[in-house]
Amino acid sequence: GIAWVIEHGNSTRLLGKHFVKVLALDTYLNEHHLNSVVIAPICPKGKSWERISTQLYALIHSVCEKMNIDRSRIYLMGTSFGAQGGWGLLSERTDIFAAAQLASAAPKHYDIEKVVKTPIYFTLGENDMDKPSMYESVIEKFREKGAEITFKILPNMNHREACNAAYTPESIEFLLSHKKQETTE
Repeated sequence: GIAWVIEHGNSTRLLGKHFVKVLALDTYLNEHHLNSVVIAPICPKGKSWERISTQLYALIHSVCEKMNIDRSRIYLMGTSFGAQGGWGLLSERTDIFAAAQLASAAPKHYDIEKVVKTPIYFTLGENDMDKPSMYESVIEKFREKGAEITFKILPNMNHREACNAAYTPESIEFLLSHKKQETTE
């Protein structure tokens, strides 16, 4: 089977709701009859994804063992606060995720030498509080280091709209087109 690790944004945690965005993934998985498990923990208030990364990796390992997940097909998805955490997780461990989709969050805390080892599909709303032009030089640095990164600007969308529209058949297919190669870390 396939594992999808989804890190939520701050508003999801604050509202106590779980992922409208997961519906797009669920619809895709059902339409394509893909044997999958979605791992979607709630990050505790006052914590960041990076600060609970040890627990998150343990959760991923446990679920993969119990659910017979193909370790080459673990995908990371995150929007806003969850995407910020995603950049950090990709900096910590290059051996887990086959590919990542990150939306609406600047890569602020990252190790470029490690992040470039994971293919990334990155989206941002045209009217986000961080303007797309702010990202172009960072994306170019990733590409210069050999990263496979797709950068999509979502027209006429603000931050919240871009987060809600992040997961699409195109982005899911990007993720599915990648498998993690055996590495030692």
